[in-house]
Amino acid sequence: MRLYAGTSTEFIHLNKRNLMAGQMQEAFLQKLGRTPSPQEVMSWRNSLNRMADVLQTSGFEHQGVMVEYQLPTNSQRLDCLVFGHDESGKSNAVIIELKQWERAELSAYDSDKVLTWVAGGNREVLHPAVQVGGYCNYLRQNLTAFYEGEAIGLEACSYLHNYSFDPADPLFDPRFKTYTDEYPVYTLQDYDALSNYLIKRVGEGEDVPIMKKVESSRYRPSPKLMKQVSQVIRKKLKGELNVIGVNEDYILLDEQVIAYDTVLSLVKRGLGSHEKHAVIIQGGPGTGKSVIALKLLADLHAMGKNAQYAT
Repeated sequence: MRLYAGTSTEFIHLNKRNLMAGQMQEAFLQKLGRTPSPQEVMSWRNSLNRMADVLQTSGFEHQGVMVEYQLPTNSQRLDCLVFGHDESGKSNAVIIELKQWERAELSAYDSDKVLTWVAGGNREVLHPAVQVGGYCNYLRQNLTAFYEGEAIGLEACSYLHNYSFDPADPLFDPRFKTYTDEYPVYTLQDYDALSNYLIKRVGEGEDVPIMKKVESSRYRPSPKLMKQVSQVIRKKLKGELNVIGVNEDYILLDEQVIAYDTVLSLVKRGLGSHEKHAVIIQGGPGTGKSVIALKLLADLHAMGKNAQYAT
């Protein structure tokens, strides 16, 4: 499911005439059965207009653009995807996570989160590169368009269009370098760099066939992923669990990572005090509760803890 799909020319046209947010509101109501929040509408007006500026500067006319694409069997939506070919003729897609952030601080948690102002308060959230990298890996492992036959190449980046760059800023702390090297973060000053990044990957255009291939693609975990997961579960049943690569086997996204880290932090800090803790993770079918539990099972065993899983 997505709220918008069209050519880069159409996308630029709608934003320049301030029509995009209204069209998104109508699609939201039609497909999700409710009206979007004022904050979400405002984010569309601000962020999508900035994205349109970048695409126009890049000279894009025949690229495909998809907005608010919902991940299969998951409630998370991707802000923007751009489809096209590179200079060699390879079909590619780029995920772009759009943020209105103006500042961030280091988190007290491990090396994948920052503290920033979100939804009326300072909150622990995933670093943009970690967040968009999770989306990228999820699609690579679960959507046939990205791993079957002449697979579409997939890369990802973040665009923080209100964020002033400072090399000493917490957002660019060395602890995030592994993520930002693979999934770059572009700020207010990086307008041209983002344009060049997109031109290199999707600059040759041809929008509709690639975008339609993704839209019609089936959700089916890749054979490689299923083999890895099967091996992990079999080893657990035999009492031989080897958790090397478990972080790659189980892809956690957004709130799933927050829930996972909450439990892991309690284990790391709380078991020595002999206090008892209960963490209830709520969510409807398909929100990833079992995935969180299985990843915790594997990682706690890797820490030498006696962890049990029951269904």
